[in-house]
Amino acid sequence: EECGAKVFFKAFRIHFRQATVLWLLMAFLGCMLALDYRIVVHLAFPGRIAVIVVICFCVLALILVSGLIFPLLVRFPGTLRDTVINAVLLSIAHLPKMLLVTAMNLLPALVLVVLPQVFVLLSFLWPICGFALIALYDLTVTDKIFAALEQPDPEAQSPDGELAPKGRTPGQQ
Repeated sequence: EECGAKVFFKAFRIHFRQATVLWLLMAFLGCMLALDYRIVVHLAFPGRIAVIVVICFCVLALILVSGLIFPLLVRFPGTLRDTVINAVLLSIAHLPKMLLVTAMNLLPALVLVVLPQVFVLLSFLWPICGFALIALYDLTVTDKIFAALEQPDPEAQSPDGELAPKGRTPGQQ
């Protein structure tokens, strides 16, 4: 088998263009939501709280999808449109797992805001092992999600245990 670095750089080269477009799209949407929030907070109108809740919901949805979109792009290459749609659908289908992934991804920011002294004290550990442990956790969760997708359908098995192609009976070729 190939070493990890060789596989990483090969995948990086193959998926660079699509990942860059996805990243720019997500950054644009995040900036637009942040700008909307800044504008709405300073305005005074009756439905202001409802608009703020909708913006916060959209930010949460963007964060949930961003936790799954890049692993999905690498694991199941396809068009950008299909990747985005599948990431949204999988995020909804596996909402509890994706909420845990989101919580782990936001953990450093939460520690910085809530306990800045602890963050500064542990700041030398974040680059060494903190981000790597969070990425390992994300990988473990997304692998479980993808493994459920890749399992063969038990209904598609023929009586003798062989897999039958979808749309055909086991005896057809």
